Amino acid sequence: MLAMDADENAAAERWMRKAIGLQAGFRSALFNLALLFSQSRRELDALPVLDELLLHHPEHVKGLILKGDILMNHRKDTGGAKTCFERILQMDPTNVQGKHNLCVVYFEERDLPRAERCLEETLALAPGEEYVRRHLAIVRGKMAAMSAAGQPLAPAEGASASARRRRAERGREGREGRRRGWR
Repeated sequence: MLAMDADENAAAERWMRKAIGLQAGFRSALFNLALLFSQSRRELDALPVLDELLLHHPEHVKGLILKGDILMNHRKDTGGAKTCFERILQMDPTNVQGKHNLCVVYFEERDLPRAERCLEETLALAPGEEYVRRHLAIVRGKMAAMSAAGQPLAPAEGASASARRRRAERGREGREGRRRGWR
């Protein structure tokens, strides 16, 4: 931990790997190694570490948050991210960060009515969180624009995953700018 705090990432990684080697499933070493990878722009290296953490500690909320974030933002795997955030909410239905991140998944899946309901529920859990209010306004603005243009507000029922992927690919450039607004 001291090496990590001192920005000595290579040394921090070595020490954490040693600790994990001495004690399989070492909760804090596994999480901090994954966090180190994530903060060092090595998010995909963090995934197997998070998988090991969650194998030993399936209730590790911060590990689930980090894994869901990496899956959504670096793997573009909204299904995997959704699984992480839903698991958090099964354990703690009032977890604001897990709930908000699930709302973001709905937005990324283009299910705007569901994203709106989700954000309303999140706002009820945390009425003082301005970022939730801002994101709700973004979703409502998007819904109004789509309604005015005669576009559907949610993916068609039964739409194939490949069709959703093609639509997502076409809209990725536009979403990249908006995604920064979600942080």
